[in-house]
Amino acid sequence: MRLFLNKPSFSIPINIIRSAFFNSNRRYPLPVKNHNLNFFFRRISSMATTPKPNEEGAAKRFWDKFSKESNLTLYTPFVVSLASGNLKIDTFGHYVAQDVHFFKCFAQAYELAEDCADDDDAKDSIVELRKNVLYELRHHASFVQEWGVDLSKETTPNAATTKYTNFLLATASGKVEGVKGPGELATPFEKTKVAAYTLSAMAPFMRLYVFLGNELKSFVDFDGDEHPYKKLIHKYSSESYQATMLQIEDLLDKLSVSLTGQELDTMQKLYHQALKLEMEFFLAQPVHQPTVLPLSKLHIPSENQLMIFSDFDLTCSVVDSSAILAEIAIVTAPKSDQSQPESQSQSQIVRMPSADLRNTWEMLSKEYTEEYEQCMESMLANEKVESFEYEGLKKAVEELVEFERKANMKVIESEVLKGLNVEDIKRAGERLIMLDGCMGFFQSIINNQNLNVNVHVLSYCWCADLIRSAFSSGGLHKINIHANEFEYQNSLSTGEIIKQVESPIDKLQAFTNILKNNPQTGPTNLTIYIGDSVGDLLCLLEADIGIVIGSSSSLRRIGTHFGVSFVPLFPALVKKQKECIEGSSFKWKGLSGVLYTVFGSYMDAIVLGCQFVKWAERFCCRDEWHEAKVINKIVEKISVELCFTNLEVDEKLIGMESRIRDIVSSLEMGVEDVRMIGIKGIGGVGRRLWQQLFLTKYYFLLKVKALLRTNFTIGNVHEGKSIMKKILCGKKVLLVLDDVDHLDQLDALAGGINWFKPGSRVIITTRDEQVLKAHRVKLNHDINLLSQDEATCLFSRYAFGRDIPIQTYKDLTLEVVHYAAGLPLIIKVLGSFLCGKDKLEWKDVVKRLKSIPLKETLEKLELSYTERLAERTSN
Repeated sequence: MRLFLNKPSFSIPINIIRSAFFNSNRRYPLPVKNHNLNFFFRRISSMATTPKPNEEGAAKRFWDKFSKESNLTLYTPFVVSLASGNLKIDTFGHYVAQDVHFFKCFAQAYELAEDCADDDDAKDSIVELRKNVLYELRHHASFVQEWGVDLSKETTPNAATTKYTNFLLATASGKVEGVKGPGELATPFEKTKVAAYTLSAMAPFMRLYVFLGNELKSFVDFDGDEHPYKKLIHKYSSESYQATMLQIEDLLDKLSVSLTGQELDTMQKLYHQALKLEMEFFLAQPVHQPTVLPLSKLHIPSENQLMIFSDFDLTCSVVDSSAILAEIAIVTAPKSDQSQPESQSQSQIVRMPSADLRNTWEMLSKEYTEEYEQCMESMLANEKVESFEYEGLKKAVEELVEFERKANMKVIESEVLKGLNVEDIKRAGERLIMLDGCMGFFQSIINNQNLNVNVHVLSYCWCADLIRSAFSSGGLHKINIHANEFEYQNSLSTGEIIKQVESPIDKLQAFTNILKNNPQTGPTNLTIYIGDSVGDLLCLLEADIGIVIGSSSSLRRIGTHFGVSFVPLFPALVKKQKECIEGSSFKWKGLSGVLYTVFGSYMDAIVLGCQFVKWAERFCCRDEWHEAKVINKIVEKISVELCFTNLEVDEKLIGMESRIRDIVSSLEMGVEDVRMIGIKGIGGVGRRLWQQLFLTKYYFLLKVKALLRTNFTIGNVHEGKSIMKKILCGKKVLLVLDDVDHLDQLDALAGGINWFKPGSRVIITTRDEQVLKAHRVKLNHDINLLSQDEATCLFSRYAFGRDIPIQTYKDLTLEVVHYAAGLPLIIKVLGSFLCGKDKLEWKDVVKRLKSIPLKETLEKLELSYTERLAERTSN
């Protein structure tokens, strides 16, 4: 029984507890007074209200609302390794090299925002911010020289960088729902709205970096001059960096003043999306070294097991289960002037009136609170120890055993739990409010096919049915519940409790028995216990990793009295990372006297890693899986990925839509025959761009159900042809063969129509029309060059992030487009290269292009692409 464990003297009227977990369609009396429930209910995101715009600035409001994303970034392997100082220099070099692409993108976005800003002060602020970015861009190479990073060579943006920069430039170009297209912003108000949206997509970048700088600064100060990355961290935490951040946020607040509620919602969505993309950027950093995160990283399912233990009340739930059960009893009890329901009379379960029951419950609560405080003081009677003393702590905690047993006996003898219907209990469990992130954590753990995990909940709860229904409502049926049970008679509780877990010693015994009886228990297993109270203290210490949720004062008082250290988790992880070096091993060990405190819902990030698990790894084929199940999961995941990719492709492509209509119609997906379609065009004309657009935009038409397994060795071409034919003949497939230049390639990979099951489609791209004719491909399409208008639009999207060139660059743009001669590959590369450069650099590039034949440029670009493709394939 644990009524008000965090602060026993605190009392909350039962009718306020009622409103926190019951569905509102039942009628209950309203609370008479307005009570402060911040302590009791912690953070309940579903009950949060949006502050009025005039209460604080939009930027601060957005940051506070989405602070979880910022804190999650701390728990990435990259940031923990950076803070520890043992991040490999190659990884760091890759990270700082990406800044070049961010700076260019910011400069361009500021320029677009300046064009939209109507207010002179806003324009001046944007101009100043853009100057700061260009200054950073010019001096970035010298800044990173300290670490031996050479930025003289052109760096390639990684996928996460591209996602963010595409998103920002699309926003700055007005490609946001509810905004008119570029060039159609007629009124100053419409332009101001786009400027505000642009700042919404930029503000979280600076705020996040300042946050990380401040969080990491203490580790640099502790290590002094020995920390290799102190210069970067000091930069992020500097006053000048913070001043720039505040300048951006102040500008965002000013631009948002005139916006409507719906437009403010759009700003908030853009801000949130930008923050998520920034977090993905940190997750995408290639950390090729031993790291402490995620905890499951060294987990080998065939060799060891991850054991997760958790308390329930106030660790998982917002409201203590004893208060919930008491409320059910009070709400369903008869009034003093009502007769006993016939069903209960016949079952000989007679209940006291609700008013008497409420008085009895309040008396029990008061007694429990007073006696609990006395028990705490008794446990602290001996002198405080200087170092961790487990046996002394265990002996002190044993005093709670008799206290909890007597408290439970009082509840049973009072008959307050008599006559509760099991269905009412289950319904209450289904509607129970859980702490933010709790259900998601357990779902990610249990549903992860790559983990060998065992999850147990140990609780004093009087009725395990309440816990089971709470987890079952979230689809969590595999959690092992260890708690007390109600005794029932015809679905009604008799008031008796089947006692299984009453005290901290019972919890410890259950914890020990589970480990002892687990057939996979071994030295390589990892045990994690999550709790929040004194009752969890022994289990927290016995586990390899004990994580304390919340800020229970009694837990800390008892723990520190016996030498237990409570260490914030992030600094502890950084310290552990310092021990984690190449060639050495580290291990989490129980009974160390150290517990780790967490004040947010970051458990999934800590245990699994907060990155999105690669779908290919998550859905890897296993012999015991049915093939159809695997295919469905792969198809489902691909469709989601392609839907997102489609947004990125459409941002840049121009002139492709009209070119593929005839090709799409020739596919005739509803016809159950086999079709080969040829796409021919010279190099650089956009055959690969066409494929990308087709696969993203028309994927939903393709019911691809093939799963090709390639775990075999091919001795020669003839053997390979035989194997391919056997694999393909029974499958309906979409096969894309890119850049075919020899007939024997087609013969080996797609020998003939009879290789494929009806309904299959084979798409072949080539420069050589004769290859298609020789293979008897009847449906052939040309990819023509872009017109000048199309070429100008495509170039502008890469160079300026919009469909038309900036006025002052118009003449230079036409010269570059003329040189590219309608070839999308040349246009894309030149647009990307000139993005963010000043006029002098543009003029120099145009001058040099005039001396280089187009054919030579195209050959070099295609050679570079082929080399990168080969390198990627080999990796």
